[in-house]
Amino acid sequence: MSDIWAIIGGIKVFARLFASCRFTHIGRACNRTAHAIAAKGIHLQSDRMWMEDAHDFVLLLAAEDRRFQDLP
Repeated sequence: MSDIWAIIGGIKVFARLFASCRFTHIGRACNRTAHAIAAKGIHLQSDRMWMEDAHDFVLLLAAEDRRFQDLP
């Protein structure tokens, strides 16, 4: 079984701690930012963390993703 199932199980446990919690699937076409970060990260040789501002490519993609979502 994949490691993802352990992560999903942990998320479900923590979700029960909230009075209300809803999960929504957003396809890759509407979340290009997350896909681009994952695609870039999978090719890195070591673990990395962001401690400061996001890279320009992330900011650009996030701005494009926002245009396709129904925000209040």
